[in-house]
Amino acid sequence: MRQLFAILIVSGLLFSCGPKVDSSGKPEGNEAKKNTPAAVEEKTVAKPTLSKIENKPVEWKDFSLGESQAATSGKQVIVYVFDPECSNCKEMEINTFGAPEVQKLLQSQFVPIKLNGRETQTIIAKGQEFKSKVFPGGGHFHELALALTKSTDSMDLPAVIFMDEQMNLIQHLTGTISPQRMENLLLYFGAKHWEKMTFQAFLDAKA
Repeated sequence: MRQLFAILIVSGLLFSCGPKVDSSGKPEGNEAKKNTPAAVEEKTVAKPTLSKIENKPVEWKDFSLGESQAATSGKQVIVYVFDPECSNCKEMEINTFGAPEVQKLLQSQFVPIKLNGRETQTIIAKGQEFKSKVFPGGGHFHELALALTKSTDSMDLPAVIFMDEQMNLIQHLTGTISPQRMENLLLYFGAKHWEKMTFQAFLDAKA
């Protein structure tokens, strides 16, 4: 267990980035004051033109390939962590990631990575080696999935992690996300609105 805590601490340093954000997308601490709606200069948010983008299933990448593509493309990264036996994960893959607008936004603005929370193979992320971690009783989770979801010995799945092009963690969310909420999250993080306004201010400006 000490070894796992050490991995999580180091991983936190490896993946940390920018202001801390709560589950609503709102920065904490001093960043919360700086990013209040009154401090945001732009009054409206332009939605990217998606009509010319072909609607097709999400082309998920493994972590290594996704990390490489993020570095060369300059796109933001979304990591979808799942469990093959998770019914909510299967539901979200069909309903949320199967929604046309979500698929177009993922294709145009993100490098989409799919990570099995129970992966058994070793994964190299940001130069660090992550392996499958076996717990007393026989259960196991992958150390990279634990690190990204900031978990220790269990995970609430499905989980979605937003990262910048340098693979620094911006925000992680757990549980099923509806298509409409996912679309708003992709618009918010994909265009880097999180750097200058809260998620609620973004929704207000977008309305």
